[in-house]
Amino acid sequence: MAVNTELLGNHNTAEYKAGQALKAIFDDELRDKASGHIVILCGVTLFGQATKDVDLVIYGDVKDLKHKFKFRNNNNEMQFDTVYIDNFCMCIEVKQHEARDVKLDGLVLKVRYNGKPHDVTHQSEKQKYALANFLEDRTKRRAPYIYNFIWLTEVPRKSLFILLGDDDSAKTRHNYLPSTFSLKWLFQLAAVQKRPYKDLQRNCYVCNSLSKNNNIHEYDICSALSLLTEMRQTMGDLTRKKLEKISQRLIHDQSYAKSIGKELLVVAGRAGTGKTVKLIRLAYDLAINHGKRCLILTYNQALVSDIKRMLALSGMPDGVDVYSVNIETLHKFFYELAIGLGFGKESWKGKKYIDDFLLNYRSYLADINEFIKEGVIEKKDIENLMVSRHDEIAWDFVLVDEAQDWNSSERDLIYKIFTPSKVIIADGMDQMVRSQQHCNWAYNVDHYRVYEKRCLRQKRNLVEFVNQYAEEFDLGWALEPIQEYEGGKVIISAAPTPYGLFRREFEVCEQYGNRAYEMMFLTPPVLVQRQAKTANGEKTSRRFVMTEEFLKEGFKLWDGTRQDLRSNYPTDVNEYRLFQYDSCRGLECWTVVCLQLD
Repeated sequence: MAVNTELLGNHNTAEYKAGQALKAIFDDELRDKASGHIVILCGVTLFGQATKDVDLVIYGDVKDLKHKFKFRNNNNEMQFDTVYIDNFCMCIEVKQHEARDVKLDGLVLKVRYNGKPHDVTHQSEKQKYALANFLEDRTKRRAPYIYNFIWLTEVPRKSLFILLGDDDSAKTRHNYLPSTFSLKWLFQLAAVQKRPYKDLQRNCYVCNSLSKNNNIHEYDICSALSLLTEMRQTMGDLTRKKLEKISQRLIHDQSYAKSIGKELLVVAGRAGTGKTVKLIRLAYDLAINHGKRCLILTYNQALVSDIKRMLALSGMPDGVDVYSVNIETLHKFFYELAIGLGFGKESWKGKKYIDDFLLNYRSYLADINEFIKEGVIEKKDIENLMVSRHDEIAWDFVLVDEAQDWNSSERDLIYKIFTPSKVIIADGMDQMVRSQQHCNWAYNVDHYRVYEKRCLRQKRNLVEFVNQYAEEFDLGWALEPIQEYEGGKVIISAAPTPYGLFRREFEVCEQYGNRAYEMMFLTPPVLVQRQAKTANGEKTSRRFVMTEEFLKEGFKLWDGTRQDLRSNYPTDVNEYRLFQYDSCRGLECWTVVCLQLD
């Protein structure tokens, strides 16, 4: 009778050290008492999920593991009885903070980082659901129930009891692990998260992640979690070069370095001069070399997904109490801001929401600006917001993409929340999509301006074509090509779908070391099916109408027109990206195909 406990991960990390301690607990307490197989994965990356970093993932299939627990039965009565555990899947967030840096605010656990409290309870919950979504996406099966815990490795049990105080609700509903704990403690908390059920055949209570007759190892979780490694090994040459570019040290010895944090920094330039990449590099450098939490804001959902993928491949952490770089749409940011300032209403689950936010977007922003101006929302309210919604609002630096195309209400709110000295913007000068009025961020604001003139996105042949076109039509457009940048192609065909041409051009794309991800198709709205109802009344997702035809011809598409995919990013390098024309701004690829370009 024995349990085989397997420990996997990078040996030179704090997560692996925690995994070793956890393995010792399983080995010591299960010796000669149970049998089976347990796997502990350290430093897990859930590639493709909004929350991607998990310190420990544990899953096991065991026999004869049982303890006596307190739990509520089906009649909601407290019961003390023997409970069997046959299988389990857990995620654990490890915190190395001492007791003085840990605080319990109601049922929300917070830890202090850089003098500011961070909500670890919310972080742990997000990890739980991200892991479930990841496993469903990868295995195409319903995910197991996932228990989530917060391990306070520097807080002894006595200090944890002091932290919990006299709140009986907190004592029974928490998911905190002290520095040392027993398996009975661990599984007692699990029995609170998921109520044990009576197995009538075995005549006993059971608390499992999976229903009976299922094996947790059938999910092949190790294989699923190897996705990030596979992506790094197989990513195309263009992606690899972009990763190398954003991870280069940028701020040191640059003329504008001393203005960062003291005044507004403006990175100006025309399309293709690399403003967005420079924003990412600035954010990356501020995070890695200066320990800052940076948020990049844009209105382009497709660009959000592309940069999220890049940050995941780069290994940038996304924890709330470490340096990080995140990106989201400005609409999502302002939605979270409005919720935090008391707008909206509460759902039956207790979560606040604003159901008409996008419909009345400008009105909500105008109201918030007016309330701040009139003193209804005071400085202390914003300071409290930085604490209560730290994960969504409290950033050290905010980097604004396509700033020229924002409106004045959005600009003013960013300044009121963060001050101009904490803002870095990319100004496209005359690239207007959302409006025709240029948003001036530098008026009456101390700032430093950097002009970008070299074209870093298009290859030399495309830059020369665009320059000639601009000269012919007197567009006042002249960029400096980089002579060694060769290759790249834009395909505009009179035929609707010349698949033979597509295949030949992809072969050229591959010859330069690229994958399908680096070939992008653009479609007009006429080829996108809007949401509709089927014959049985079910709603169909918005999607590209020729997906099946493309697949038959050998082109597996990642359909960026689908609303259920737009906040994610491709996790298969053998998928070709597809977007509508108005969503492609700022994206890069080796070959772009323009479908039915009018």
